[in-house]
Amino acid sequence: MKRWKLFTLQGWETKEIRDRLGLKKSAKKLSETFEAHCVDSWCLAYHTIGGVSVPDNTDLMCVSPIPIARRELHRQNPEKGGKRPRYGGTTQNGLVKNTLVKHIKYGLTRISGFGKRGISLYDLRGTRLCQNAKTSDFKVLRRLNFTYRSGFSAQV
Repeated sequence: MKRWKLFTLQGWETKEIRDRLGLKKSAKKLSETFEAHCVDSWCLAYHTIGGVSVPDNTDLMCVSPIPIARRELHRQNPEKGGKRPRYGGTTQNGLVKNTLVKHIKYGLTRISGFGKRGISLYDLRGTRLCQNAKTSDFKVLRRLNFTYRSGFSAQV
């Protein structure tokens, strides 16, 4: 039993649909805009289903994995007393890097690292807020595996 019907179109046919609707496609693939990444799929959906001929929502949500620096035990020479300085690692005192926390001063932030003065907190866009947070200053919410950014394009 078939549930779906597959429609295939050539690139030139998609361009014709886009031109007929008066939409532009951007060649700037590094830009996080609707015109660079979504306009063709929107045109194909419109061609198949119909509806309003102008996109009503051109907002983007960009999701990417958070890079994690693992510990490198022999990266540096030992300090006095034979101990190596801490470098990398994802946990300390039961806390894990990239954990979403609610800080009393900064609101929603994420744990980014551990230092001698305290815990390093970053906002969700990736800007460092402080390096001296204490566990009593925030409430742990949940572990994050991805960063989320909103990319907004101009209305088409």
